[in-house]
Amino acid sequence: MEICRYVASFCVLDAELLTGSASKGRTNYYHYYHCSATCGFRHKAPEANELIVDEIRKYVRPLRSLKLYKEAISTVYKSKTRNQRSDVQQLKVQLEESNRRLSKARELLLTGDIEADDYRTIESETEEKINRMEAKLTATASPSINIETLLDMAISNISQLDTLYEQGTVT
Repeated sequence: MEICRYVASFCVLDAELLTGSASKGRTNYYHYYHCSATCGFRHKAPEANELIVDEIRKYVRPLRSLKLYKEAISTVYKSKTRNQRSDVQQLKVQLEESNRRLSKARELLLTGDIEADDYRTIESETEEKINRMEAKLTATASPSINIETLLDMAISNISQLDTLYEQGTVT
């Protein structure tokens, strides 16, 4: 029986954690994983570690195939966020148009083509509209994430997952 499957089912069913310990033999220390409860589970650590590394190796992929995954994920991400990007762009265009309208109203007031009351009405309506659009823009616009960098890092890690596990520190 594979220890990975046994340990996984053991931990899930009994909600117990495994503990590592070392036993002193005549000349050496021998390391084990065992259950903290009284179920009796005990397995040699080197064998268990090797089985875990073997399980991790099942998920390691060569860079060539991972680059295809990257392209697929990137395409899906861009299509999912396309609507959000177009909404933000449309709000920016509307904001520019409202600011142009307000500027035009100021020019008309200065040249005497409209009355001050009319200008105040246009100004208050436009300012209210601008404030609503800016609030909507702030709520809609999430910080731009460079997904390419994240995907490159993830691909690099997946392509050497077994090595990272074996040579990595506890932290």
